[in-house]
Order: sequence, then C-alpha cells, then structure tokens
Amino acid sequence: MDKLLNKVFPLLQFYFGKEGLSATLANARKNENTNENNHLTKDLQSAELYETHLTLVSDRGTQTNQVSVRKLKPADFDILNSVAKNNAENALLGNGIKIFNKALETIRSLSALELTEKNGGDVSLPVVHLLEPRKTAVVGATVDNVLQLERVEEIMGFCSTEVLEQLDAATVKNALRLESEAATLGLELTKKDSFLQRIISAEQELQPIETVANFAMVIKQPKLAYTGQEVEEFKKLFQNLQKRYLNIQGQLNGIKKNIKDTIRLTDVQFAKDYEARLAIHQSAQNAYSEKLNRINAQGEVLRQQLIQELLTLKIQTA
Repeated sequence: MDKLLNKVFPLLQFYFGKEGLSATLANARKNENTNENNHLTKDLQSAELYETHLTLVSDRGTQTNQVSVRKLKPADFDILNSVAKNNAENALLGNGIKIFNKALETIRSLSALELTEKNGGDVSLPVVHLLEPRKTAVVGATVDNVLQLERVEEIMGFCSTEVLEQLDAATVKNALRLESEAATLGLELTKKDSFLQRIISAEQELQPIETVANFAMVIKQPKLAYTGQEVEEFKKLFQNLQKRYLNIQGQLNGIKKNIKDTIRLTDVQFAKDYEARLAIHQSAQNAYSEKLNRINAQGEVLRQQLIQELLTLKIQTA
C-alpha cells in the first residue's frame, strides 16, 4: 500500500490488501450474498409444524383426509454455515465500504498544503506583514481642501499629530492672536455702516429737508458734528489702522505659508513611505502567492494519485 495513503488514513492497512473485492464491487457482492441467504433459508422460514387432518361427516358416512407437511431434518440446518459465512462476508464488506468512504472523504477534505506536507514537501511560506494604511497630513478632510483654507484656526483643526509636532507652538499661538486682531480691525475697516467708513466719506452739510407743519415751513439742515480737523484725524486713524491691518495680514500670510508647506511636505513624505512599504508588501505577496500556487498544484496531483490508489485497494474478507 502507498506510504502516503497510509499516512493519510492508517486504518486502511488493516482492512484492505491485495486479495479481496474492490469497494466498487463490494455492494454487488453484498446483494448476491443477501439473495443467496434468502434462498437458502426460505424452507427454514416457511416450514410448518403441524399437519392438517380433515374429517368429512355426511349421511353417506365419515371420510378422513390428511394434508401432510415437509418435515425438516437436523441436516437441513447445515445451510446455516453458508448463511453465516455470507453474513460474515457482508459485515466485512460493509465495514470496508464505510472505511473506504471515510478515506475518500478525508482525501478530498485535506487541503493541498496538508497533502504536500504529509508527503514531505516544503510548505513553508514567505512572511507577508500587514500593510499599514497610508498616513495623511490632515485628518477629516483632503490635503487639497485644507490648503485652500485661509484661517489659521481652521487649518490647525485639520492638522495631523505629525504636522502639529513640526510646528512652533509659540508661532501658532501668535498667529491665532493676530488672526483675531485682524478680524476685529477688518470688520471696522470694511463694514459699510461702521463709524470710520461713514465719517471719512461724510459731507459737512447735507441737503436741507423742508416740511410744513401748523401752516409754517420747517427747514431741517443736517450739519456734520465734527470739524474738518477732527475728520482729518479720523482719516489718519483709518489709514493707520489699515496699515496695521495689512501688516498683520503680511505676518499671517508668512505663518500660513509655513503651516501649509509643512502639511504639503509631510503628506508627500507619507506618500513616499507608503509607496516604499507597498512595493515591499507586493513583492512579499507575489512570492507568497507563487509558492502557495506551487504547493496547491503539487497537492492536487497528490490528491488524484491517492484517489486512484484508493480505488485499486481490495477489501479483505478472509
């Protein structure tokens, strides 16, 4: 018997050999034995113990008839030896068929890797480490979207830990203060109904408004409450605030550029790191797949060989 077949299903060597019946013919032999036993024991099963005596009584007299039966002899039971032999063979064949089916099921259920390993083949596979996901310089948004933002406070909210660790905390804090100051100044400088916007463009006098009340004409003449000198002072204030605002914006632009450059460069480095790890991972994955495919091919060849070998085995009945 094939050594590999013995390793896969060791019980086979105790029930199969060179002599006997193959599993495919075993069922036919079992049916033949069963039919033969039914034929041999037919007379034993149908034998009667009593004869029948019929008595007919009429005006013509009494008439007696006897229906005899076939009487068995002890020698008739010699056929039980043949029946027992057939039953014994059936038991061995039936057990052999069950073991054959289990062996076939085992061979079919074993993986190609298990079969190759049982045959002494090399089943070691290259190690493929888990590929960590690509890191990104921002969290909760895309890098492109974050780079379009203008407010430092918003940009900082999306920065990853790796980016934050590269930024100078004092510079970031100063930027947040400057940003708040710029927002305050910008509102006063650009809002149409702000005091400064109104006074720097105000006229000394407005057109008079004439109304009639109680048969008299009332002329309402709005005049600027501020003198020309005072207006000039406010214009200078506006210009100074504007310069201050532009100066703050210049500082903020430099800080924002630094933050955005850090985000951009960090993300580029993350991309390079990931590509390098991906190349290593794919190389290992390819090596793993190639080796596994070879093992699977070898295992499937072994499986077919085992099945063919199993089909040639004969159930021992002696």
